[in-house]
Amino acid sequence: MNATETWHGTPSGYRCHGCRCTSCTAAHNDRQAYWYRLKGYGTWTPMVDAEPARQHINMLRSYGIGVLRVAKLADVNRSVIQKIVYSHQGRPPQRRVRENIARKILAVQPSFDHLADHAIIPGTGTTRRIQALVRIGWPAAELALRLQVHRRRVDQILSADRVTVKSARTIKALYEELWNQDPLNHGVAEHEKARAISRGQANEWPPPAAWDDDEIDDPDAQTGRGEVLNFHERAQLRREEIEHLAWCGHTPEQILDRLGGEVSISTVRQIVAEWRAGVKRDRKQVAA
Repeated sequence: MNATETWHGTPSGYRCHGCRCTSCTAAHNDRQAYWYRLKGYGTWTPMVDAEPARQHINMLRSYGIGVLRVAKLADVNRSVIQKIVYSHQGRPPQRRVRENIARKILAVQPSFDHLADHAIIPGTGTTRRIQALVRIGWPAAELALRLQVHRRRVDQILSADRVTVKSARTIKALYEELWNQDPLNHGVAEHEKARAISRGQANEWPPPAAWDDDEIDDPDAQTGRGEVLNFHERAQLRREEIEHLAWCGHTPEQILDRLGGEVSISTVRQIVAEWRAGVKRDRKQVAA
């Protein structure tokens, strides 16, 4: 058997190619038994209207799932899909289609996992993920290194309206890996982290804590200014600002002045002391 003969083990291998190997014969017999059962139940409808399948394919295409991708997901020969969708040699698209083919096509649903790598999608979630990582101290150069792309590409994604599915998947995986990690523990220098944080603050990019997993890809989801953060999220944002100002050489009193008195001087001093010592007090344990 030639490796390119992909029809082996299918009913068409038996019927169209005349192959009588064990796998082709078994596939043919299974198909025949299936048809006989349907006939016995009185539900035998070998051909059905192709319009529902055609509309479903066009709907999938509107989501960026192309004809070839539909064929692969439905496990149907691409020529079958093409005949349903396109005119051929002056003839209109196919009007009837086998019931089992239509069923396979209708079973394919639009989802992120089904999109082809080269499909173009809105860049909202991808951009927000990169911005959030920069906001907590991951430099664009480090992200580019981990993504194996040029630094300029990361800068482009930071404001991209549309991205490829491949880029979205790669960046989503990187975000899941780094969103709760301290860059200092992964080879990023303190001054590089501080510069990235400053960039994020200057652009008002929300950190990962500001996004819910089910909202970060939603263009209508709002955060940043006017967002409603819970107590722990606000505390985390404030801690990051205090640590950054301390790294820049400000005294606790100067930091308090920069923050406009939003926290007490004792809180500022405590966070600065923890930052200098490289430890963080377990407040739950202290309270106990």
